[in-house]
Amino acid sequence: MSFDSSPNVTEFLSMTLKAEHISDQSELKSITDVVEGQRSGGFQAQYLGFRLEQPDILQWFLNWDKLEDHKAFMASATYGPFKARAGGIRAAGGIFEMVHVPLSPWPPIAFEAPVTEVQMLHLKPGYSWETFKEPLLELVNACQTEGPGAVAGSASSGVAVEDEKLIVTVAGWDSAESHKAFAETERFKELAIAVREQVESKTSFHVTLTDRRVAEKFT
Repeated sequence: MSFDSSPNVTEFLSMTLKAEHISDQSELKSITDVVEGQRSGGFQAQYLGFRLEQPDILQWFLNWDKLEDHKAFMASATYGPFKARAGGIRAAGGIFEMVHVPLSPWPPIAFEAPVTEVQMLHLKPGYSWETFKEPLLELVNACQTEGPGAVAGSASSGVAVEDEKLIVTVAGWDSAESHKAFAETERFKELAIAVREQVESKTSFHVTLTDRRVAEKFT
């Protein structure tokens, strides 16, 4: 894995869903149909799934040609009704988070793996992407090449547009258990030291995603 600049951007959306919209996902599918209609406006693909560790939290990843294309959608007449419907399936008091990340390498093939690992790492004061990328790259490359069950070449990383201290990495595995097992090895722990010393807080999870282009229902 290497880090190259790209105008492409992934919208990372996390939100807690009402129970009735987890058991019956017809409204969710209908909402995603609206986004599918934006393909002429710079939208590329969308992937959805629920966190394995927190199955009431929907992860929605949307790839755009560039950030301005998503902003144009948000400024369109279509967006108001779309936003209202999306708000209607959210659970009161649950989480709602959205950031944009220009991931590299592009496209992020981790979203097509059996399980996608997501790491959202917020750096301590005094640290930046420039200080962080080399130890991160070393750790990620070890996972990709030495981790049993890792999907080779699937890792992508980037800095959130909204927060230069927020680093996001995605990687593909054959199962969450494979990733957790490798994280317990001495090799992983040794390389993780240089990464963890720069991290103030993190959110990490695994998700099995569905590519909206080929799915009629999310499960």
